[in-house]
Amino acid sequence: EKNGFIITLDRYVWEETCKVIRRWQEMGYREIPVSVNVSRVHINNPNFVKDLYALVKSYGIKPELLEIAKSFAEDGFKILSTGGTYDMIKGAGIETEKINKIYEGRPNIVDAVKNGEVDMIVNTPTDKKDAQSDSYIRQNAIKHRVPYMTTMAAARATAAGIKAEKKGEGIPVVSLQEYHAMITE
Repeated sequence: EKNGFIITLDRYVWEETCKVIRRWQEMGYREIPVSVNVSRVHINNPNFVKDLYALVKSYGIKPELLEIAKSFAEDGFKILSTGGTYDMIKGAGIETEKINKIYEGRPNIVDAVKNGEVDMIVNTPTDKKDAQSDSYIRQNAIKHRVPYMTTMAAARATAAGIKAEKKGEGIPVVSLQEYHAMITE
């Protein structure tokens, strides 16, 4: 893994990982990427996401996804989510509505974009099927003028910007040409 580390998934390893992440956060590290290879046993466990979230939460670690989802929800956005993302957001007590991935059938996220039901998209593909769908989702987002974020950093910045604007603390949007015109040297 280029920007993080890879671990196998069992309770002991997760607890040790949570301890390390907690120490890193206490030392001031904000983003700590962790890749997880999930076995078929865990995928078939209906409590997997809930149990994993409870463990992470017990160590005082807030997954970035949940912080961002909570911010959007607090600012009045209705959240549509798929698969494991839905389970994690719902498990954290944040209101969300489940929607199909493209390959899961209809109605799906692209149908919602085409129907004008989506104001913005945060899509961070995690596997090959998601990456293939990503292209189609992006095309429809552009076609229907829906802002599209592909990283959690972009989603976090968007959520912070919306929150600041709602508090009256936003800054005016200025084009590059306007910035260029302000150069006095």
